[in-house]
Amino acid sequence: MTDSNHDALRPPNGLSTKTHAELLDETIAQTNDLVQLLGGEWLYPGGPRPKAFDPTDRTGWRHLVACDMNAVAEQYSIYISQVRPIEDPLAVIDRVRSHWMNRGYKVDQLGPNEADDQVYVEIGVDFEHNGVLTFNASTTGMAIWNSSECVAIEN
Repeated sequence: MTDSNHDALRPPNGLSTKTHAELLDETIAQTNDLVQLLGGEWLYPGGPRPKAFDPTDRTGWRHLVACDMNAVAEQYSIYISQVRPIEDPLAVIDRVRSHWMNRGYKVDQLGPNEADDQVYVEIGVDFEHNGVLTFNASTTGMAIWNSSECVAIEN
């Protein structure tokens, strides 16, 4: 992608004015909201020993990744998962969708593909300033990927 007029190459329109601390707190709180709703142990993937999600621990977060290809905006990104059998992924998706819709958010859904044995379904909740929370569930587990609003890179 080298077209400089393409949207993915431009910084998000209207960056957030929140501080980095406010964004991290908000992103952790949104993530923890789903962890509390769904229960169980959620882990940061990777490493020889995955680390458990702890909303009070500020270490080990995936800090400030670029929001755009020109790298003029950045955001916090949290990815956690729970690998265990899920008997009815669609029921879990419905529960999470209702949770966010009751808070006034629009929720988009991807899947399930009828040919998919794992019944993989993904939903996304768009926040202001290019923030997005993605949740997926399948018969093999669940994952939360939360990206905060975008802010200008501090120099």
